[in-house]
Amino acid sequence: MFYKITLCGITSCLLLACQHTNNSVQVSDAILKSQQVREDESIEMNKRMVAEGEIKIKQYIASKNLSMQRTGTGLYYRIEGEATGNKVLTKDIVHLKTKVYLLNDSLCYETAGDSVSQFVVGYAAVESGLQEGLKYMCAGQKGIFLLPTHLAHGLSGDNNKIPPATAIRYDVELLKIEKQN
Repeated sequence: MFYKITLCGITSCLLLACQHTNNSVQVSDAILKSQQVREDESIEMNKRMVAEGEIKIKQYIASKNLSMQRTGTGLYYRIEGEATGNKVLTKDIVHLKTKVYLLNDSLCYETAGDSVSQFVVGYAAVESGLQEGLKYMCAGQKGIFLLPTHLAHGLSGDNNKIPPATAIRYDVELLKIEKQN
């Protein structure tokens, strides 16, 4: 009798566990589908934002009658001056003067007076678009970089002068490159 009761109890537990597992699988499937829908919506929203940013940058280029090149990442650049010496590489220390503008030509930041900014390329907490653009330059050259949102300050802006989801213009004068081993 004890064995029959025990067997019934075990069988009931197994049936309930299977039913619970089946319900858990259904709930898990629903959660995964919901996450996939949100991910798909996020990807589409990001594609729209990139496309809109590209249009704004192209309009800016046309309005200023600039001749610029575009990289695969979406950076637009123009380098002026003779290319002598080596170009910037990752780990090089660069010494430069910069001016940062919004695409409505509002000046946000600039290297003041005789000051010089410097950082290690590829390791500094500066915009990835600036670091990418510098790799097209030699010491003594000047450059104009148009950074789309994803190469500038992204969706959040810089929490100061650059608003969220904003493309920016960098005017750069590369003064010196210190090569690192």
